[in-house]
Amino acid sequence: MGGSHPELPNGGGVFWFYGNLLQVFLHEAGHGIFRLAGEYCTGAATGLCVIDNGKPDEANIWASEAACRQKAQASGWNADDCKPICPEDLCPATWWRIDDDVMGNVGTEYGPACTAHINQYLGTKP
Repeated sequence: MGGSHPELPNGGGVFWFYGNLLQVFLHEAGHGIFRLAGEYCTGAATGLCVIDNGKPDEANIWASEAACRQKAQASGWNADDCKPICPEDLCPATWWRIDDDVMGNVGTEYGPACTAHINQYLGTKP
């Protein structure tokens, strides 16, 4: 995957990557352009349970299952698609997501929550 350098002004404008270049570009654009949060678990070994570029209960991650389900129902998505980002044995207090998409390092498409946020950001409708 890839990354930027948040300690530098404006993220430094420097990216590193390995793997599928389209996936890396879309994932990092999600962070850098659209302010989407990462939807993946790095595990207890690193001390990080999720990379959060956003704010709780906004865009594509939620601080609780209830908040995820509420957003899903309000948006016409299947609330049963809400799932924890990390398994409880790795991170007892985790974030919730609805998407299985490029922000979770899966495939090269944005899921419904990310797409809705991007459309709102760009001033378009799905």
